[in-house]
Amino acid sequence: MYSKKFAIISLIAVFILGLSAGIVTDRVLFKNNPRQYHKKYPYYKKGLLGTFTKELDLTPAQQDTLKALLQWIKQEHKRIRQTMSDDFKNIRKKFREDFAKVLNEEQKMKFNKFNERYDRMRKEHQKESKQNSK
Repeated sequence: MYSKKFAIISLIAVFILGLSAGIVTDRVLFKNNPRQYHKKYPYYKKGLLGTFTKELDLTPAQQDTLKALLQWIKQEHKRIRQTMSDDFKNIRKKFREDFAKVLNEEQKMKFNKFNERYDRMRKEHQKESKQNSK
């Protein structure tokens, strides 16, 4: 029973670490920033308001409605990103707690140091992503 639980937790850990490493590798090493839509889609350069106003010949009243809708969708995206961020934090926390239960004291110390390094790396990556998206 103990080895089965350890195997399952290990598989989950490997999956989470592999996923994280893949994302970091893609974003940091290959400089793949998904927020740079303007390079592929020209309408992002001048924004949807400008693009829709020009291409659809919007009236001022329609532009006001579009502005409100764009503001609403921006807030919804922000809310969803925050919810997802909180969910991921909770998943990481639960994983760390569950995995630490099967480690001896020396392994727990190493695991805690690993987590500190990983958390610093994540914060640096998030800071870079925010700067690149501006």
